[in-house]
Amino acid sequence: MIHDDLKNIKRYKGIIPDSTIKFIHSGKYVEQEIELKDIKDKTFELHRNNKDLFIVLKGCVKFQYAITDNYDVLDEYDETNDIMKCHTIDYNEVVLEYNEFLLLDELVLHKPNLKIFESDADTKATIAIVKIEVNE
Repeated sequence: MIHDDLKNIKRYKGIIPDSTIKFIHSGKYVEQEIELKDIKDKTFELHRNNKDLFIVLKGCVKFQYAITDNYDVLDEYDETNDIMKCHTIDYNEVVLEYNEFLLLDELVLHKPNLKIFESDADTKATIAIVKIEVNE
């Protein structure tokens, strides 16, 4: 997992493929306005074939993540969509602010796009998600 300011992304050359860094610097990624989820949501996701690189373009977003084998499978792995839904109680949290990114390796349980606090009135943010193939 890497959490940093977007201006520093070149520091991770070799960890993040050159093609991904160039793509991000081109600004051609798709911006998505999202509705932030309640913290109470218990569903984590896991990918086997892709790493997720999240960029916050507007607002603040909380992510929960877990590097653990201690989880319950809610939905079996869907190979077509590269996703498995899980639940765990062993997790950490990180808050991303404007122009920060989070790179999550494959097989890291994560729950993206959460409100910072349950009582938050601001329920929207703008993000970009860049999928990086594991063998890229």
